[in-house]
Amino acid sequence: MSASYFVPTDPNPAVQAFNKKYEAKYKMAPDVWSATYYDATILAAKAINAAGSADVEKIRAAFGKVAYDGLLANYKCDADGDCNHQVNIVEIKAGQPVVRSAVKF
Repeated sequence: MSASYFVPTDPNPAVQAFNKKYEAKYKMAPDVWSATYYDATILAAKAINAAGSADVEKIRAAFGKVAYDGLLANYKCDADGDCNHQVNIVEIKAGQPVVRSAVKF
């Protein structure tokens, strides 16, 4: 077993929809970085929209209030600025990674 933030075989409907769109566009399976940048882009857009400004300090302050159910986790920043409180426990079965559980902390 291992820990991973993104597993393309995760049955989560959001992950499966992302996989389908990604594979249709790029003709390959997404990896952890594809999902990471996807979530990061949406988080940044939400913070910019919440700030209502391009001012860096306002955006930084807005990040702490943004919540988003993403591909890697359900994001909600704590007082220390940690926004991801989840990791998947993965097992390889028949040569494929399978999510055994999601550890939330």
